[in-house]
Amino acid sequence: MSRGKHKTTDIVLTQRPRHVDGLDINPVEDGFMIYRPDTDRVHYLNHTAVLILELSNGRNTPARIATLLKNAYGLPEAPEHDVNETLLKMADEGLIRRASPGRPLPRNATRTQRRR
Repeated sequence: MSRGKHKTTDIVLTQRPRHVDGLDINPVEDGFMIYRPDTDRVHYLNHTAVLILELSNGRNTPARIATLLKNAYGLPEAPEHDVNETLLKMADEGLIRRASPGRPLPRNATRTQRRR
């Protein structure tokens, strides 16, 4: 895939990405096979990409996903660029969509409040 401008850049990178519903995720020898019954398409993802897909639950920002990967793999810094590129590719392939506007956060989600 070229490194040109993605059609979904603003949607994915400024929102909380969410994977589409109804994905059939199965482990295979070198990663995971993702099947979308609604489009009858199969995608093959490595272990890190499927983790990014799973973390795209509508609650995590791309930066948060990168931080979680940093912690999971013991990386010296969060791989924000790689996460963004992966999210863009997944969005272009129809595996990721942005969270619905106005969707409430779960009760246990952390919210930031300003001090006065």
